[in-house]
Amino acid sequence: MSETKFTVGKETFTVKTDGGAEFACWNKSCAEPGNAYEAILTKEFEPKTFAWAYNLPNLVFSPKPDSNDNDNSTMTTAAGLLTLVIEENRNPGLSPIVPRIVANVREFISGGKEPMFDCCPFWNYPLITAALTLIKKTPTLCREFTEEEFARIDTVMEAFAYLCSFATDDRNDYCTGPAMRGNYNKGWNPNYRLANVPQILLCAEYFGGADKLNEKLASFNVDEMIARFEKYGFTRALQCWNTPSKTLADGRLAPAGKDLLAHGGDAFFGESLERNGQVAGKSAGTGVGVVGDYTYHGFKLNQPKEIFDDLLNFCFNGGPVINSYGEYEDGSPKAYILGGKSSPMLGKEGMMTEFKSGDGNGIRSSAAYTSHDLNMVVALLATFKILGIYDENTSPDVMKKVRVGIIDTIFKIECGYHSFSLGHGYDSHEETFGGYMVWKEYWKKHYGMTV
Repeated sequence: MSETKFTVGKETFTVKTDGGAEFACWNKSCAEPGNAYEAILTKEFEPKTFAWAYNLPNLVFSPKPDSNDNDNSTMTTAAGLLTLVIEENRNPGLSPIVPRIVANVREFISGGKEPMFDCCPFWNYPLITAALTLIKKTPTLCREFTEEEFARIDTVMEAFAYLCSFATDDRNDYCTGPAMRGNYNKGWNPNYRLANVPQILLCAEYFGGADKLNEKLASFNVDEMIARFEKYGFTRALQCWNTPSKTLADGRLAPAGKDLLAHGGDAFFGESLERNGQVAGKSAGTGVGVVGDYTYHGFKLNQPKEIFDDLLNFCFNGGPVINSYGEYEDGSPKAYILGGKSSPMLGKEGMMTEFKSGDGNGIRSSAAYTSHDLNMVVALLATFKILGIYDENTSPDVMKKVRVGIIDTIFKIECGYHSFSLGHGYDSHEETFGGYMVWKEYWKKHYGMTV
């Protein structure tokens, strides 16, 4: 029997290997396998990954005014929470996990630490909805929450569903969310689409199916939702959804975010924000607001396979794998794998789109954005498989591209990648990407590194 010790946070863990079985152990002198508390046989994740997730801080959002929902901290803690929930769902009854998950969710829904529910590339949103959906579908977790606590969780999930309807339904074409901060377009790069569409598929599962969620969408009442935010102390959500209307210099009225959610109509930015490149008075899109009978690119809510295939095809639409992208005048590449290495997937179809895309300053090839996409894709594949939302075997052509693209991405990021975005280049390394290591290791364990 071999063992390796490592320290995570304040605790020292031991990983023991005995005939292929690996155990995450919970004290400094690890007991022999067999004690359900002191030696845990993990199934879905490597023991070290599991121990890392267990020791993370709780997933909570900053109560500071004007804070957004994207940072490495929440991307990391969302990945950690979903890691524990998936492990408990597939391997129930592990003593330390249940109280750890319950404590995190209770703090998350306690008020003032919830998401703001705005449209933007908030890459932790799909992971949060995945975790909450799986909690409801996991008996050992579901039974731990009171009726009042589930009313709070229901409110979070409804808010995600309403936001997705507003942001991504075919009848809406807004370039802002209810906070009126801009920096959104449902047709932009994959990290925007993956951060805003999958939640509604998970919400349909959470609320009992497409028909039931469509009924909720059709009966949406923004004032009732705001009253629930107030009841539960969801101050961050209130700050976002209560963004007021503003009278523009030419006398036009820039509608309040909640009015757009409720009634749709033409939107205008009420103020200029240099950070997001928006100008007061400029159109922020138009649409019908939150409505029933959700459709995305012509697909209905009861067609999750088709919707997810559409997202995956767009995410892995970079064409044949290449080692570099873009050139300076002297012919040197703008973006490239460090060390002059070559991808094992070179020339194969399915490179992730964010390696060959663009932004406001021209071409973009970004390891950071690609890592965010990989996080969401792999986390969703894991969750959708458990919930029966998506069967990979029915989409072999799509999954072939996914395999090529993810293997290529893992290789590039492990080597280090010289990214190029917003007109300049910079080196990118995997340890800087929040939550990435979890889903990289999950992919290697469950899918491998060959096509």
